[in-house]
Amino acid sequence: MLREADLVRRGTETESYMRVAHLRYLILRTHSWDDEVIEAVRRELETPSWEEDTMLRRLRKELR
Repeated sequence: MLREADLVRRGTETESYMRVAHLRYLILRTHSWDDEVIEAVRRELETPSWEEDTMLRRLRKELR
């Protein structure tokens, strides 16, 4: 699912999964995986909000 969504960019698939799962929980507070969640994570990576914490910035940088 992450590879199809072009969210596996750097490191292993497992590392990418852990980064995306962490980001997903920080921005959405959910453990669900569906198309809506993937799109929300992709939007967050493409258009960051100004009111983000340090962990979000770090995860976004690692997923580029």
